[in-house]
Amino acid sequence: MSTSKIRHRIIFADRDSITPKENDLHIKQLWIDIYNENINEGAVKSNGMISWDCACLGTQAIGPCSSQFRAAFSCHQTSNKEPKGSECMIEFMKMQNCFQRYPKLYNNSNHSNKIP
Repeated sequence: MSTSKIRHRIIFADRDSITPKENDLHIKQLWIDIYNENINEGAVKSNGMISWDCACLGTQAIGPCSSQFRAAFSCHQTSNKEPKGSECMIEFMKMQNCFQRYPKLYNNSNHSNKIP
């Protein structure tokens, strides 16, 4: 059994059958669930899971440094130490080193690519 999330749902119905009646809680809840499934929660979902396919992560989650990025980002998100992510320095250094190997992909003209 696959644990992947269903991305699309096809519903064949006419307008009368999908228009919630005043006392039809099942249909109302179905529409609420469909709406909530389609809200873009960002990189971290409300349940704490990381949405690696979020456009907000850009190419970092799919590029040649994706494994390093995912390790660093996951470590930071699960961090319980103060300051948050302080135990993730090794993962972030590996990610930064990988980014430096691919400057055309990961170059941000507003920031230096080197660790101070």
